[in-house]
Amino acid sequence: MSKFNERIEAVTSYIHSYGSGGDYEELYKFVCNNVRMAKDGCWVWKFDARKLIEWVEEASASESLHWFRLGQIRCPTLISRASNSFFTTRSVAERMQKEIPRAKLVEISGSGHDIHMDNKDDLLAELIEFLCH
Repeated sequence: MSKFNERIEAVTSYIHSYGSGGDYEELYKFVCNNVRMAKDGCWVWKFDARKLIEWVEEASASESLHWFRLGQIRCPTLISRASNSFFTTRSVAERMQKEIPRAKLVEISGSGHDIHMDNKDDLLAELIEFLCH
C-alpha cells in the first residue's frame, strides 16, 4: 500500500499516474476525499488494497463466469465507457452490451477512467436521458 508523508504527495502521485487530461481541481478533491491519515502519521488510500487485489485475482481466474453473470442482469443497464479508457476497450464494452439483456452503451468523449471528473456534463446528460426514458 502506498504511503505518503503529506497529503499533497498523494495528490501529486495520483495526478502523475493519471496521465494527460482531467481537471486538476476535481482530481485534487478526489484524492483529498479518498486518503486518510494512518496511525503512523502517513497518508494512505481509504480502500483496502488487499481486498482489491483479491478481487482482481478472482476476476482474472474465471472470465467465463463474469460474462455469464452479466447475462443474468435483468434491469435496464447503462454502460458508460470513457473514450480514452485504458481499462476497458470498445470491443469489451460492446460485448458487455450484448451480454446484458437490456443494456445501452454510451461512450463519453474526452474522458479517461474517471469520467465523472473528466467530462461530468456529458456523463450527466447521458444519465438523465437513460433514467428519464
